[in-house]
Amino acid sequence: KDLHIYVGELLREFSNHNTRLPNKLVFYRAGVDDGSFQKVLDNEVRAIQKASKELYGHNELPKICFVVVKKRHNTRFFTWDKQSNQTNNIQPGTVIDTDIVSPNGFDFYLNSHAAIQGTSRPMLYHVLYDDIGFTPDEIQQLTFYLCHTDVRCTKSVSVPSPVHYATLCVARGLNLDYEGQMSNEQRSIAASDIEEGILDENVVVTLDDVQTIKIDFNSSIENTMWFA
Repeated sequence: KDLHIYVGELLREFSNHNTRLPNKLVFYRAGVDDGSFQKVLDNEVRAIQKASKELYGHNELPKICFVVVKKRHNTRFFTWDKQSNQTNNIQPGTVIDTDIVSPNGFDFYLNSHAAIQGTSRPMLYHVLYDDIGFTPDEIQQLTFYLCHTDVRCTKSVSVPSPVHYATLCVARGLNLDYEGQMSNEQRSIAASDIEEGILDENVVVTLDDVQTIKIDFNSSIENTMWFA
């Protein structure tokens, strides 16, 4: 519910380091099912726009692109060697954006990583809102590049690094003491579920459903990647 406040704080932090405000904002959002797209547009995109209007005043507002990342689906891709009759994983960077995606939406599958074991699982991306004017190639390339910036890995990972960082923040935050609001057992179970990626994606949490608890950090680490 306080998303516009937190977006405003991040924009101010960006301005402090770069002496100007950004003219484009790209958001990646995980954990949204198909039936909640309109709710996300009505609540979260508007919250971002509200933060921009409050901070930019009469200046030109930043253009926004909002992308939903779907991790849990049953679609897999592979190559088939006709001579040896063997299948192999597709190469990192492979994009599928025709035939099996929605004809009415701006969707694409991106396999951004090399699977260590088993069949690689591509991510499904839905571009819900875009007034930046990205072409399919541009947003796909940007998304793939962001999969190479994760500080925990020297290779590309399966999701853009901001999505992974958000998951880490939640997992670490659950281990903190919210004035006794969660038991140690509850925090431990929730954090392990998030780390292993086994949370039920059908349970969708939007801004209308959550009670926000802000965690204040020491000023020496509040703007650092303490969660990584």
